[in-house]
Amino acid sequence: NYIICCIIKMVIVVKRMLGCLIFTIFTICFCFNINASELSLNSKNVVLYNMNDNNIIFEQNKNEVIEIASLTKMMTSIIALENLDLNEKVTIPKLAVENNYGLSVAGFKVGEVVTVEDLLFGALLPSGADACISLAIKTSGSEEAFVELMNEKAKEIGMKNTSFKNVTGIDEEGHSSTVYDVSLLLKYALKNPEFKKIFETKEYKTTNNLELESSVLSIGKHFNIDTSKIKGSKTGYTDEAGLCLASISTLNNVDYLLVTCNAPSNANIPYHIIDANKIYDYYRINYDYIPIIKKNDIIKKLKVKDGKKEEYLLKQDKTIKKYLKKSSEIKVKYDGINEINMKITKGDKLGTVRIYADKEEVEKYDVYLKDDIKYKFFTTKNIILLSFSALIIVILYLFFRKKRKFK
Repeated sequence: NYIICCIIKMVIVVKRMLGCLIFTIFTICFCFNINASELSLNSKNVVLYNMNDNNIIFEQNKNEVIEIASLTKMMTSIIALENLDLNEKVTIPKLAVENNYGLSVAGFKVGEVVTVEDLLFGALLPSGADACISLAIKTSGSEEAFVELMNEKAKEIGMKNTSFKNVTGIDEEGHSSTVYDVSLLLKYALKNPEFKKIFETKEYKTTNNLELESSVLSIGKHFNIDTSKIKGSKTGYTDEAGLCLASISTLNNVDYLLVTCNAPSNANIPYHIIDANKIYDYYRINYDYIPIIKKNDIIKKLKVKDGKKEEYLLKQDKTIKKYLKKSSEIKVKYDGINEINMKITKGDKLGTVRIYADKEEVEKYDVYLKDDIKYKFFTTKNIILLSFSALIIVILYLFFRKKRKFK
C-alpha cells in the first residue's frame, strides 16, 4: 500500500510539472506575440474602449449575436442595485439553491439571512447563481418578472441586439447579446459607485462569514497568471458561449474597458484572461497620447505683400495630443492662402490644417489671422498713386491759374 501511495503521489507531481511546463511554453509564445503588429487572439468576439476618449480602439465581430454566459450577471446586479437597499435583509429561498447543477455558486444556504450587498458581491465575484436568483426573487417576486426589468433596461441603454431569458446566463434559446452591447451595459453599470466598487473588489467576507474571491483572482492563482493589470472583472463560461470576460484596466493613465467572448475552453487554459493580458500589454507598450502638433510649432510661412515684415509665421496656438501608436508617422498639411495682403484683416480665416497619422486623418481645424499686420507706406503702388495724384493737382493748379490770368 505504501509503494502504491508513493507511485500515485509521483504521478500527481509529474502531472503538475508537465502542466506547468506546457503553460510556461505557452506563456513564452504569448510574450513573443506581444510585439506583433497585429493581435492574434483566442477570443472570437472582442471590443476594446479607450475610456478617456470613449472611443473603440479595437474590435473583432463586435456585433455578432452570441451567448454571453455569466456576463449576464452584470445586468442582474445593476437592476438589483437600482431597486433594493444595500442593507436590506434577504432570506435565501429554496429556489436559489435548487437546480444549480453545473452553475457557479457563491455558497449561500437555504434559510440564511444576508444583506443585499452580500448577494451583490456573491453575484459578481464568484459568479454565484444562488446570489442572482435570490436578488431576482427579492426584487420582483420571481425570476421571470425580474427578467422583464432586465430587458427594459437593455432597451433603455441601447442594447439593440440583446434578449435576456434568465438572470444567470445559462444557455437558453433566445438568451443572447453582443460584445458591443455588453460593453454598453458595463459602461452604464460602472456609473453606479457601488457597482464599480464591487466590480473592482478581489476578496470579500459576507455578514454570515462566507469568504468570496473574484473568479479572475482565483483563476490567476490556480494557473499562476499575473492578473494585476485587470482592475475589475466579471467572468463567464458556458459550452455555447465559451470563455468570456468583461474587464477594466488603467495603464499609463489610460482607462480601458474590454469585453471578450467565445474563447475555446476545451484545453483547460484560461484563454479569456490570457487574451485580456495580451491586449492590455499590447496597447500599454505600443500606444500612448502623442503630441501630434505642439504649441508654437510653425504651421506655414506666409508671404506678406507690401508688409513691413516679408513673412508671417502661422503658429500653432496649443498642443494637441492624440491616442496613437507610438511609431505613427505624423504629417501636417495646410490648405489655404499663401500670401497675406491689405484686404485680409485680423480674424479672417487663412485656411485649414489637417493632421495625418500613418495617412489617416486624425485632426482637422481652421486657422485665422490673429495679429494686425503692419504694411509699408512707401510701396511702388503707393508712390505711383501719389505721383499721379500730385500730377493731377499740379495740372489743375496751372489750369485755374491760367484761367484767372485771362480774366
